Amino acid sequence: MLTVLGFFALLLAIGTTGATGDRGRELREQQGQIQGRIESLRRDLKESERSHADLREELRRTEAAIAEVSARLHQAALARQAVRRELSELERQRRELDQSAQGQQEQLARLLRRHLWHGESDALKQLVAGVDPHHLARDLHYLKQLARAKAELIGDLKRMAQEKRRLAEQERERHARLAEIEHEEQAERSALQQKQRERQAMLDRLAVRIREQKREIDTLRRNEQRLAALIETLARRKPPAAKPVPAAGPKPARPAAAPTTASPLPAEPVAASGAFAALKGKLVLPVKGEISARFGMARSEGGPSWKGIFIRVAAGSEVHAVANGTVAYADYLRGYGNLLILDHGDGFLSVYGNNEALLKQVGDRLRANEVLATAGSGGSGPESGLYFELRHRGQPFDPLRWARPR
Repeated sequence: MLTVLGFFALLLAIGTTGATGDRGRELREQQGQIQGRIESLRRDLKESERSHADLREELRRTEAAIAEVSARLHQAALARQAVRRELSELERQRRELDQSAQGQQEQLARLLRRHLWHGESDALKQLVAGVDPHHLARDLHYLKQLARAKAELIGDLKRMAQEKRRLAEQERERHARLAEIEHEEQAERSALQQKQRERQAMLDRLAVRIREQKREIDTLRRNEQRLAALIETLARRKPPAAKPVPAAGPKPARPAAAPTTASPLPAEPVAASGAFAALKGKLVLPVKGEISARFGMARSEGGPSWKGIFIRVAAGSEVHAVANGTVAYADYLRGYGNLLILDHGDGFLSVYGNNEALLKQVGDRLRANEVLATAGSGGSGPESGLYFELRHRGQPFDPLRWARPR
C-alpha cells in the first residue's frame, strides 16, 4: 500500500528529476494501488456499517434492560420507604406499651402495699374490737374488689408482655425484609452498572471503528486526487529539452468555505393561547441540575443547533412533569434513548429524553410535578442527564423563557 510519506517522497522525486513517461506509468500503477485500497476500505466500511446496525440493535436491547432494572430499583426504593414507615409506627406502639405497662406496675405496687398494711389482719382487729359487722362487711367487700383489681392488673401486664413480644417479632421480620430489599436493590444496581459499562464499551468500539475507517478513506481519496492531478499534468507536458522540469509549486490556497448559518430558531411560540400558555414563567424544570446545553446553541460536534436544553444530573434522578398532560409517546427512539412526550393540549408538547427508565405509559394522565421517568444516559452520548424540549404546533421554543430552575 502507498503510504502518505511514500506518496510525498514520490512527489519530491518527480519534482527534482522531471521524469515523464516512465514515471507516469509508475504513478498510474500507484494510483491503481490506491484505488484498490479505497475499494477494499469501502467494503470494510459497509461491513462496519452492518455491524453498526447490529450494535445499535444490541444497544436498544441493553437500553430496554436498563430501563427495566431502573424501574424495579425505583419500586424497591418505594418499598424500602414503606418498611421504614412501618418500623417507625411499631417503635411508637412499643413506646406506648412501655409507658402503659409502667403505669400499671406502679398501680399494682400501690395496691399491694395497701393490702399489706390494711389487709386481713386489720379486719380481724376490728372484729375483736367490736366494730360494727356492717362496717366490717363493707371493708371485706372492698378487699375483694381490691383483690379482683390486682388480678386484672396482673392479667393486663401479662397481655402487655405478650403484645410486646409480638411487636418485637414483627420488628425483627420488618428488619429482615428491609435487609432483603436492600440486598436486592444492590444486586439490581450492580446489574445496571454492568449494563451501562457494556453499552459504553459498545459505543466506544463503534465510534473508533467507523472514525478510523472514514479517516483512512478520506486520506486515500485526497491522495488519489493529488495523484490524478499530477498524472494529468504529466500527460500534457512535453519531454524536457535541456533542463529538468521545475518542481511543482505550492497549490493555490483553497477558498475558505462560507460559514453556514442555520435559520435562527424561534425563542417564543407564535399565537399561543390556552391553559398551558397561561403557565409561562410559572413552570418548573423537570429536574434539578446543571444546564450544560441551551436552546439554540451550536453543538460541539457540529450539525443542527440544540432545540431544547440538556440538564446534567445523576443517573436515577426522578424526572417530573412540568404541567398536567397525557402521555403521547413512551418508548425508545434512536438518538434520544428512552423518550417520553406529554401532550398538554392547545398544540403544546413537552419532551423528556435520555431517560434511564420510563415509569408511565401511553394514555396515562399526569398531574404537574408527578414523577414520569428516571434520568440516565440513554441517548446518543455517554453523559448522564435529561434532554428537555418544549414545542408548540411542532415548533421548538426556548424552555428557559417559560420554566424556572427546580
